[in-house]
Amino acid sequence: MTMKEKALRKEFYMEVRKTLNRFLSILFITALGVAFFSGIRATQPDMELSADTYYDEARLMDISVQGTLGLTEEDAQSIAAIEGVEEVMPYYSMDMFGTLEDERLNLQVMSVPETMNLMTVTEGRMPEAENECVVDNQMLADGVCQLGDTITLSSATDTETEDILSVTEFTVVGAVTSPYYLSLERGTTSIGNGTLNGFLAVQENAFSLDYYTQICVRMTGAAELGCYGDPYGELADTVVDRIEAIADERCEIRYAEVQEEGQQEIADAEAEIA
Repeated sequence: MTMKEKALRKEFYMEVRKTLNRFLSILFITALGVAFFSGIRATQPDMELSADTYYDEARLMDISVQGTLGLTEEDAQSIAAIEGVEEVMPYYSMDMFGTLEDERLNLQVMSVPETMNLMTVTEGRMPEAENECVVDNQMLADGVCQLGDTITLSSATDTETEDILSVTEFTVVGAVTSPYYLSLERGTTSIGNGTLNGFLAVQENAFSLDYYTQICVRMTGAAELGCYGDPYGELADTVVDRIEAIADERCEIRYAEVQEEGQQEIADAEAEIA
């Protein structure tokens, strides 16, 4: 070791001794940052694996199909016949106002999913009658409502409430969690103040709609793939392209059906006037 190197090392040691507190502070801050970063990097694969396992157990949908004029059973059958589609589940959902005592809530009201997006009961039970419902578990945790409360639902659009639901007052019989809602936020909506307060699920026969609002799709082979990996994304893109390929044809058929229904209503009204 040369004299210059010895002098430099001696100067380094002396500098550390003079500012020992500052040196130790920087050392511990750096160590803490490295440890935190290493922990995040190490837990990321485990977190992704845990989420993917939960999605598979709850049979979370891979693709959601929606239409401005609603969807029919024939639409579901057409999607089910597409290569790469393993299963479809049409169901009802609608953003509506919910009144609980003097408080008005923005709620996403849906039919209880049967084969996908399976809900987990945390309190109470699932609805067994048309006038029973389960609510978002977060609503109970926040004290918004309790089991046994009655929630009155009303339309938030130009559509009459009776055209959406055959029952408007529902008794809360249970609280659930859903794989569709993992974060604390429940998303945005076009009604009220623009923020959803939670979700509410009722029996399918409580809806009076003559069309489905959404079709959930599970892809063949998707359960064997990690949902955060590139192979899953490529598979989803392929199936989505195939669904979009029949979209125009199905939209034209649906438009013709709606137009025919409207013409029939006009004809019936004219006959009644005559």
